[in-house]
Amino acid sequence: MGLLSFVANAGKKLLGLGKDEENIKSEISTSLSSEPVENLEIKVEGDTVKISGDASPEALEKAALIAGNVQGITKVEIEGVRDDEGDNYY
Repeated sequence: MGLLSFVANAGKKLLGLGKDEENIKSEISTSLSSEPVENLEIKVEGDTVKISGDASPEALEKAALIAGNVQGITKVEIEGVRDDEGDNYY
């Protein structure tokens, strides 16, 4: 995937309440309970959230949208992600 951009002053207020990474990780895990991201790692660097983990492309896209919908976040980077759907051989 790559880099997604968002509006900084819109979205749910989760930052500045203590453990920013844990708050965003919890929000993603709760919202994606039916299709979880395994080994989910979140890093908040200023107004950017970096996401890594193992999941389907759809689940990762949803995780990025959830992270980007946090007030104060303008960018979401998806890095070091392995698609857990496995290899397809034909």
